[in-house]
Amino acid sequence: MALLVRLTAVSLVLVCASTCCATNPPSFKRVNEVALDHVAVATLDYNFPGGEPALILTTFFPFGKDGVYCVPNVTSAFDGKQSSLKISTIDDTMKWPNQANSVAQGTIVSAPNASFLLTASGFFVSPGKATGSISLLDISKFPYSTKTTVSVPEKNYFYHHAVFHDVNGDGRKDILAARAYKSSLNPFAKSKTNLVWLEQPEGDFKNNGNPWVERQITGDDGPGVGFTLCDLDNDNQMEVVASQFFAKQQLSLWWCDSPEGHWSDCTNGTNVGSAVIDAAEGAPFFNVEWVDLNNDGKKDLLATTNTANGKGAVFAYEQPADFKIKDAKWTVHRLADGYKPTKAFLPGRGAPGTAKSFFVNKKTDKLPSILVSGDDAGYYDLLVPIGDSPFQYEKIRMANSTGTVGTPAVSDLDGDGFAEVILPLFAENKIAFYKFE
Repeated sequence: MALLVRLTAVSLVLVCASTCCATNPPSFKRVNEVALDHVAVATLDYNFPGGEPALILTTFFPFGKDGVYCVPNVTSAFDGKQSSLKISTIDDTMKWPNQANSVAQGTIVSAPNASFLLTASGFFVSPGKATGSISLLDISKFPYSTKTTVSVPEKNYFYHHAVFHDVNGDGRKDILAARAYKSSLNPFAKSKTNLVWLEQPEGDFKNNGNPWVERQITGDDGPGVGFTLCDLDNDNQMEVVASQFFAKQQLSLWWCDSPEGHWSDCTNGTNVGSAVIDAAEGAPFFNVEWVDLNNDGKKDLLATTNTANGKGAVFAYEQPADFKIKDAKWTVHRLADGYKPTKAFLPGRGAPGTAKSFFVNKKTDKLPSILVSGDDAGYYDLLVPIGDSPFQYEKIRMANSTGTVGTPAVSDLDGDGFAEVILPLFAENKIAFYKFE
């Protein structure tokens, strides 16, 4: 197990109102909103047909239909005119879509000029939606779309996150995904989590006699929810950092220990190397991002834990040079904590959710701020750097809601240097749009 040097900025966060504060705290305002039942995840698509950036939204709920939706010209949502907002349906056949991410043009070799979304779906909390899938949504002829499921459904296996990556080095990008198994009928059944890959076929991507073959990389205690690809030692071979939630509760590191370093050389745990970055929290980790938080030219890990006991937190991890050896010393900074869901006595509740780094003003900011989804805590926090001090933040409440909130999207959509923020308010059945000034 890796050793951790634990530092904290929480005390600064708690007392900064009286003793210190962020340099020029950012000003923001809510400029628009639009209704959408059970809206959960927001992402931005810059490859959307028509040339304008689009907002992609997923909805899910234990009962009823789920779907993938979009606001085709999302920049107009920030003009303050609600009449300019139009939500269009992309797909309403998906079961619990955890992700609907834009795919770079040319990724699908047999359709180089097409526009796609990559989806990962399924979740055990609803028996009818517990078996998930990996699918491609062809939106080239929007508002029409076609869905191609490239995974082979296995009962009670579901997917939370998927990315394109050339797994076997053949020049075609394959799909790398985190898959989990948990029985929807037997809560005491052992969970399984594994990293899998789906090989892009040489011919038609639509599975017409030439399917995407799915193979398991790790054993059954691998990545199962969130992960990020990182080249931690600059050798052009990607490591995987995973926020483990089900089979184990930890932040972990994975690599393929083969001569070529291709993940395709690893099968069912063979040739797979792994190390624990942090298991000291004794809590499930929710998400992880690889980003330079302290402006030292080296990327750090930004991660969250998701718990019901009020100890959910946001962390940063500084990478050691010898990160693959036993007892490698990662330095961890606790950036914010105290997150607790409302109605914590109910099963399945947790906080916080996703943490995303971004520059409020990319023209002037030296350090990124962090947008934190409270998940079942029912609010969004903005962590703003205190001066030029690394890993020290002032916590500002950006939005309160009546219940669970989802995964936000943030970007400078209009090119003025200031970020725009899109907040899914799951419990309120609406999306809120915020501008920084």
